[in-house]
Amino acid sequence: MACLSRNRSFDSGVGPFPSVGKCQMRISCRVAFIEHVCVMTLRPFCDCIHLERIDAKPDAGLLAYLLPDVIERAESFLSPKRQSDFLWTRLLLVALGKVRGLAVQFRENPPYSPVVLFDSPLYSTISHTATFVGAALATSPVAIDLEVLRADRPLEAIAERCFGPFFLSYFPPEEKVTAFYKAWGVHECAVKLNGKFSVDGSIVRIRMPDNRGIRIVHAPIGKNTLFTQALAADFRPGDSILVTREILAQMLAS
Repeated sequence: MACLSRNRSFDSGVGPFPSVGKCQMRISCRVAFIEHVCVMTLRPFCDCIHLERIDAKPDAGLLAYLLPDVIERAESFLSPKRQSDFLWTRLLLVALGKVRGLAVQFRENPPYSPVVLFDSPLYSTISHTATFVGAALATSPVAIDLEVLRADRPLEAIAERCFGPFFLSYFPPEEKVTAFYKAWGVHECAVKLNGKFSVDGSIVRIRMPDNRGIRIVHAPIGKNTLFTQALAADFRPGDSILVTREILAQMLAS
């Protein structure tokens, strides 16, 4: 993952990307020629970023990085919040491709994540909540979820309906809220991966149709938001990096 707030770099031996803020990445790919057709095979990566939620829609300069049909779909929503979240998450996806040196665009695929328009298989996922919007781009199926940890919701009743009558009983009182949202995040990721969510006691899992293993990681973001990521078990999970509006603009211009 590109580090926008720490000094890290990727070294694949192909050549450096331009610096973006404090970020410098190297492209991870190899190129093969098959029957005179250039095919790019990407080395495995999973990049995640998140942005503090912005009420206003992106300005015209940023919207220029999105395809017209993406903007049209956003305008079809009645809720200004949904319009804003939709557009910002798509800009995050385009920015992730830009920093990797990949000219990717996306086709909407409701109710699933946008389909990446690129010669090599790439996968995208987005999430948004009251505090942040986030996105990930990877060479393997991936899903993310963002949830605000709210103790004022009827968590026991929801957990009983979704996770079984005894799920929260496995956790002490001070851990019940976090345990609920971790499980809920895994449930959301299962839907995005078109997998099957399962509960065994206090353990939640995602089972894929092809029986591939899925790794699940959780991390706090900000003061009261939980980040959940689900990806192939043989992938090394990456941190989700906080970007500002200004850094996002630099990534898009790179």
